[in-house]
Amino acid sequence: MPASFQIDFEPIGKRVQAWSDQTLLSAAQSAGVGLASVCGGTGTCAECRIRLAAGQLTPPTPTEQTVFSKTELDAGYRLACQAKPLGNAKLDIPPESLTTPQRLQLEGQERSIIPHPAVNMPGAYGLAVDIGTTKLAAYLVRLSDGETVAKAGAMNPQVAYGEDVVSRIAYATRDPHGARKLQTVLVERLNRLLEEMCAEADLSADQVMDAVLVGNTAMHHLFAGLPVEQLGHAPFSPATNQPLHIPASEVGLNLAPVAQAYLPPVIAGYVGADHVAMLLAVGIVPFSNGEPRSNHVIASRRRSNLPITRRLLRRFAPRNDTGSEERQVNVGKPSHSSMFRGKAVLALDIGTNTEISLAADGKVTCCSCASGPAFEGAHIQAGMRAAPGAIERARWSEGKILWQTIGDRPPIGICGSGILDVVAALLDGKLVKASGVLQPELGSGWELVPAEESGTKRPIMVTRKDVNEIQLAKSAIRAGVETLLQEAGLAAADLDQFIVAGAFGTYLDLRSALRVGMFPPLPFERFRQVGNAAGVGAKQMLISLDKRRQAETIARQIGYTELTTQPAFTPLFMEHLSFKV
Repeated sequence: MPASFQIDFEPIGKRVQAWSDQTLLSAAQSAGVGLASVCGGTGTCAECRIRLAAGQLTPPTPTEQTVFSKTELDAGYRLACQAKPLGNAKLDIPPESLTTPQRLQLEGQERSIIPHPAVNMPGAYGLAVDIGTTKLAAYLVRLSDGETVAKAGAMNPQVAYGEDVVSRIAYATRDPHGARKLQTVLVERLNRLLEEMCAEADLSADQVMDAVLVGNTAMHHLFAGLPVEQLGHAPFSPATNQPLHIPASEVGLNLAPVAQAYLPPVIAGYVGADHVAMLLAVGIVPFSNGEPRSNHVIASRRRSNLPITRRLLRRFAPRNDTGSEERQVNVGKPSHSSMFRGKAVLALDIGTNTEISLAADGKVTCCSCASGPAFEGAHIQAGMRAAPGAIERARWSEGKILWQTIGDRPPIGICGSGILDVVAALLDGKLVKASGVLQPELGSGWELVPAEESGTKRPIMVTRKDVNEIQLAKSAIRAGVETLLQEAGLAAADLDQFIVAGAFGTYLDLRSALRVGMFPPLPFERFRQVGNAAGVGAKQMLISLDKRRQAETIARQIGYTELTTQPAFTPLFMEHLSFKV
């Protein structure tokens, strides 16, 4: 009997069992993963290219040795139609090898601002990028008037080295060349996106003279070549919390020779520049000069294997008497420029790591909670990311769960918004207890899609473990929200507006989020889904030096709460694990 192995197809986020005598192309096809294969699997078209990120495959065939150079083979590149597994493996699928793209959130609600770019030259363009843990969103912008002339999205290729920030920090720390690999694959993908956008807009890369990039603290550090080891343990200190101006060529970006890359400051180890950009985009800028608070962040000086690290730290990280970097967190009085002056507003960006900010009484306080990868489809038995064929909507109706897939394709799995809807539907059908336990009649799980309707010809099940993953994720988010409210002496009912940002926040159904208890029970009119606000904030900083200064003020004066040290957080987390049935 042939052996069976687990194969992870990244960045699709699809896990399948494959036999040792089965090609990876066959395994992908049986799982509904659309790999290009014009030749039908003979190897002559060379379109089913993959890269082995971890594990072991059969040796390259003569066909593969013809298609790939030795350098490419050494880097793990293979043809899925030729390679077979010799053990569990993780595969990275380049975008061009997929027959259908994953759905990426590029749009966000924008506001008009007066251009005041750092580069004020006729015919100058800029690049704005939101570097997400899972997804990349890039925008090509004309600097003179702020018009977006092209935009593109892709999955973050670092996913092949770890699904979440913690696993990538571990990889960068464990492997002597890990940080370099993570930086290299990211920049290569960004350059590819830039090429696509320049071709679409009929521009040359030499016309792209400025760049703004935002991301969480780990993505920020890995891109800039800063050390990340200290982000993996308490007190989770960033290497620097200063804004960075880096020659684009030093980090490998193929822009104009004189182009600079601007990275706004991060706030804390798990609240990054993307959250700053989001707050800027939605208009939470309520600061003037204020008195410093007692809490602060100490950042260690650790070496990185990227050459720019020491120069960046030396230039942008002021030292205190102990030789470490220190930032005082200031909370100021409200300025007249804030569109939320006098209101209580909560804004959050949901992801593997969810950042939350509360603006009230002239203060903004933020926190970060580990909501896990369930909302990206990971750790769900039939989970996958938001690609065609993923179940994205579900409702309980007359004794069954009705579902809809992305692209109206035959279902092959469940994405994040879909599993949230499914759990809400199971609650509506009284098939799940308050504890998250399935009713006895469900046995090992609920058959959401029978085999004959499935795109994989296997049933799509929802298990108790799937429900528990949503329990943990929604409880972490809700407990983070409630902790900030308690610190401010507010109740959820005091919130004037509840802003939900990010790709998952765009596609989630608010009814399901409220049904499972992820958000407090507020009237629908108080919620506002704003799309990719981090990308919008990056574009604002690209065309306006004033917006860069505002972002730096936000990062410098926002209060930060470390949830792991808050006595209220754990009781709140346990309280909100339960469902209301």
